[in-house]
Amino acid sequence: MRKSQRLTLVLAAVACAGLAGCTESGSPVPISTPPGSNAAPTEQAGKHGAPAIANPLEPGRYFDDPCTLFSEDELKSFNLGRRLDAPVSTGPSCAWYDSAEHGLYAVVFNERNTDGLGTIYKANGEDKLGYFEPTTVNDYPAALADAGEDNRKSGDCNVFVGINSGMAFNVSVSLGDPATACTSVQEIASVVVDKLKEG
Repeated sequence: MRKSQRLTLVLAAVACAGLAGCTESGSPVPISTPPGSNAAPTEQAGKHGAPAIANPLEPGRYFDDPCTLFSEDELKSFNLGRRLDAPVSTGPSCAWYDSAEHGLYAVVFNERNTDGLGTIYKANGEDKLGYFEPTTVNDYPAALADAGEDNRKSGDCNVFVGINSGMAFNVSVSLGDPATACTSVQEIASVVVDKLKEG
């Protein structure tokens, strides 16, 4: 399979995020705390049955360049190597090949989905997902989910993490190790959450 086809596969997971909850402008919904405020963020209720988010986060400076989320040492610890520019319609993204240049990982801030993780819950309720498994990542509500077929046995996996009521990010892998693909995306997503907490 050509590398361009691998890119198509891993970013196809992002299409799941475009199923609902978009505004015409594509502008992200801010969390309750105004910019510059010292007040603690307030809990936000989830939409379409998604869990509430106790401590909403914003993507901050990483929204402009998700490729800066990880240091070189962190990329090595994830067994990630060469970066691949991979723009997608749902929001800012970055992608990396694994060190063997076989699997491809991507992180996407889904700014167009103004229902955040609720978009995925709604899609599940409408039977539009190949799989759906609610979970948590670093105490934030999340779901292993994807549109279309369930290709986890082929090393594809996708996790969506709600960071505020109007935004979720997702971490995807295509052609990874079937035994570790879903564990890997959740571990990477956990580090993303840590980075967003740091600001």
